[in-house]
Amino acid sequence: MATVTLNLDEELSKVTQEMAEERHASVDEVILDLLQRAAAERRKPQSSQEAEDARMQRWDEFMAQFPKFDTGGPYTRDEMNER
Repeated sequence: MATVTLNLDEELSKVTQEMAEERHASVDEVILDLLQRAAAERRKPQSSQEAEDARMQRWDEFMAQFPKFDTGGPYTRDEMNER
């Protein structure tokens, strides 16, 4: 197994430590688990619809981190090009 050194800012380090405590695991185990999941997801063959669904799910999870951000959309083509 390879050894990897990471430099985490204080906030990311704190969040990672909290995740480890919630899982009753070490920080190393949490990071390894996240990397293994990402690698498995990348290797998994998917149909184009499954890939699109997975991409949209990741996008929704990402946007959920910003609850105050709302564009008010979806917009029609005319609304988007309105000046």
